[in-house]
Amino acid sequence: MNDPRALPGEPLALDLVNTELAPDGTVVDLLATAESARAWAAAAGLTGTLDEAGLGALRLARSAVRDALEGRGTAPLNAVLGKGRVRLSVSDALAPARTLLTGEPAWQPAVLAAANLLDLLETAPDRVRPCANPDCMLWFFDTTRNGTRRWCSMAVCGNRMKARRHHDRVKARLPA
Repeated sequence: MNDPRALPGEPLALDLVNTELAPDGTVVDLLATAESARAWAAAAGLTGTLDEAGLGALRLARSAVRDALEGRGTAPLNAVLGKGRVRLSVSDALAPARTLLTGEPAWQPAVLAAANLLDLLETAPDRVRPCANPDCMLWFFDTTRNGTRRWCSMAVCGNRMKARRHHDRVKARLPA
């Protein structure tokens, strides 16, 4: 199976946001159909069935996470998070556990993704970043040692931006 994700390996919240991408300027939505959404969910490691209600919940969660990241408010994100609750427990070996539960199974993947954003914001909020390419709509979690990653992908956006800057420098040196 081909991995449909734009940036495999990103945390679930960013992986969900990145289900809308524009590789050649045209927006592609990996949650547009049940089939493409199931392929994305399987690649992202989400288990269970993804019915129409679950697909709608994922779309709402994606929009809510993107709105929060882009500074358009957190009320929709809080509404998604409100669908879940944490069950605290301890095993016989005294290992603590926190289990994220939802009253509606269709909301489980959406709430997991929204809760993952909370984890990222608690641990390293400054490492959650949009790609520096203004034509790119992807987000990434910067895991570099010095925290200076700027591009979703050096091979794609990084090279495009470097080529664009080179072109602009050459053009600026040419006589009018």
